[in-house]
Amino acid sequence: MDMEHAENRPEMPPSSIEPLSRLSGVFAVHKPVGWTSADVVRKIRGVLCTVLGLGKGTKQLHDLLNTTQKRYIAEGLLGKATDTSDTGGEITEEKPFDHVTEDTFRQTMDTFTGEQMQVAPIYSALKVGGERMSDRVRRGETVEPKPPRSVVVHSLELLSFNPPHFQLGVTCGAGFYVRSLVHDLGHAVDSCAHLTSLCRVQQGIFTLEQALPPEKWTLPDIEAAVNT
Repeated sequence: MDMEHAENRPEMPPSSIEPLSRLSGVFAVHKPVGWTSADVVRKIRGVLCTVLGLGKGTKQLHDLLNTTQKRYIAEGLLGKATDTSDTGGEITEEKPFDHVTEDTFRQTMDTFTGEQMQVAPIYSALKVGGERMSDRVRRGETVEPKPPRSVVVHSLELLSFNPPHFQLGVTCGAGFYVRSLVHDLGHAVDSCAHLTSLCRVQQGIFTLEQALPPEKWTLPDIEAAVNT
């Protein structure tokens, strides 16, 4: 859930960190643009994957994240592919997209719902030899993609289509990469595409409206969120 640039990272007052150890439960946060999960963990001292777990809540969080579905709002750009499948990478391919109509795009989307076999991006947190694939690639190592994995797309909606731009609503299960979906959709319509924006708006029982923005990463607000 992205909001702002990394240089605007808010500092959590030192006096508010230690009392967090007495809390136990889960709550959602709204992660700013440019932040990594580790950045948020360092500020709040929890375990993050859109929602945070404190104390015994970390076990509850693990169970929650592995058994519930997620919903994203994703924006993509037709005509250009990148090596990371998002805006953080280098352009690797450019193809025409003028032939792609809204009807064609919708019909192609329908083939991406239900149980799917998906290849995860090599720029991902999946590990090879105990290290993230993305770390190995950035060091210049040759990394082979992982074999296709079984994933589930519960629903896929076309929210807007204004070529080359498009916006999707994606509800999926664990282990799904929206970047890969956008990349694969681009090729499926005989063009190419990459992800330009992604916001997770729901994780199980947690919605974006319940997520704490950075200005509310304070002990009173976190305590209230954990206890609700």
